[in-house]
Amino acid sequence: MDKGPMVSEIGWLLRGSCSSSESPTHAVGSSRMRRCAGLVAVAIAAWVVAIPACTGESSFFLPPVDAGKIDTDAASVCASWANAVCAREALCQGTDPVEWTSHDQCNQRSTLVCEVIATDPNVVFDAQEIGQCQYSTNCSTPARDLPVDCLPPGRSPPGATCVFHEACATQQCDLSTGICGVCAPKPRPCGCPSGNVCVGFEEDGGDKCGKIVPIGQVCDVQDVCAGYCAFGADGIGSCVALAGLGDSCGDGIGAAPGREGTPCAGANVYCDVTLHCSLIEGVPYGSPCGTPPDGGPYMECDGYGTCDPSSSICIPPAPDGEVCDESQGLGCTLPAECIGSRCLYPSLAYCGP
Repeated sequence: MDKGPMVSEIGWLLRGSCSSSESPTHAVGSSRMRRCAGLVAVAIAAWVVAIPACTGESSFFLPPVDAGKIDTDAASVCASWANAVCAREALCQGTDPVEWTSHDQCNQRSTLVCEVIATDPNVVFDAQEIGQCQYSTNCSTPARDLPVDCLPPGRSPPGATCVFHEACATQQCDLSTGICGVCAPKPRPCGCPSGNVCVGFEEDGGDKCGKIVPIGQVCDVQDVCAGYCAFGADGIGSCVALAGLGDSCGDGIGAAPGREGTPCAGANVYCDVTLHCSLIEGVPYGSPCGTPPDGGPYMECDGYGTCDPSSSICIPPAPDGEVCDESQGLGCTLPAECIGSRCLYPSLAYCGP
């Protein structure tokens, strides 16, 4: 069995987070020693869990660990915010990529999200603002469904390490590389003229502008069509409406052979195997899931569940503090993330010095 990569990861956790030369950092717990002990435990647990997979021996029970710190003083105002955000999500079903299994689950986990975020020393947690936060009943109104919608900008400048958007002065933590992200710079205003929008940057760093094209008009690849810019055999594009439920469809530009065509409209609609627009429907744990072989609604697991590819049944996520393995489809429920093979709450303590 090759233990190299896992052992290297354990070594990084030990050397990078617990060496005697480390400078003080904000950490979960009351002391630096508690932080080191926690990281060592997580690392060793990850290594032990990996052994059965390499040797073929049967696995054994590993007791859950403490998932992390929460701010219980914020419980009341966080519950108020959770009620507001869950009411919005119930009203705007189909606009959110993850549907909860129930209103109770939404309330409980959203409250916990807020309580975990409140522990971050770089978050300006205004209890009055979060407790009185209200969401629009207009589902087209942009919202991130996170406490960042209601809190003032954080203390961390662009370039600083972050785990939550709420900690950044720009309210944007770039988490594209993992749990530990970087506060993104403040977006610069678009310099494109009226009737255009910014679609990227030119080689010289200037704004690349795209025209806003209405349905029925000629369009180009960098234009922003009110629907979809479909190109004919002559290479000329025409702005057409997106396909509706039950209509013939495709996957748009760059689609696999045989799946070219107009994409479907709506976040809860997809182009099925028969090339017709079908609904994406949420289903609870233990229910059949996945793509029907003959077309029709796609059954997506609610509540951060995973569709088991071998059985096509929704598997619930691992409980907080217990073993997870995203490569095997066993994930965690927000705010927990799979950190060191355990469902733990994100914290700067896991980001090194």
